[in-house]
Amino acid sequence: MGSVTYVRHSVSARTQRFPLSSSVLQQKRLLLPGADDNTIRHINDLVKSLERDHEDIMDDMTAKSNTLQTALVASQGVQEGIDGLLVWLRDAESALSNMRPISLSEDSLNEQAKEYQVRGAVTPSS
Repeated sequence: MGSVTYVRHSVSARTQRFPLSSSVLQQKRLLLPGADDNTIRHINDLVKSLERDHEDIMDDMTAKSNTLQTALVASQGVQEGIDGLLVWLRDAESALSNMRPISLSEDSLNEQAKEYQVRGAVTPSS
């Protein structure tokens, strides 16, 4: 048994974690003056079983809490990516709404092509 496990299940550690159950175990003869050894042993087993169940539940809750914490950290990274994409989309929408409609006349098209100079765009020659 490791030292942590030993301390966790020692009497003083049990008294600190489960003061009521430790009190019941210590006072069992006073609480049940006419109880025989089998009844006392049964009470001891029940109390110890409850303590084990409590420890198991606490361990499960700790594991779930750690899983949720990991998921929270991961979701914050995703949220930051989504926020960046949203800013980019707003900027693109703003740029599109500020553009003039494309003209059908050649002179206007040449003027608009020079004005916007879209990446890799070739302006028509006259």
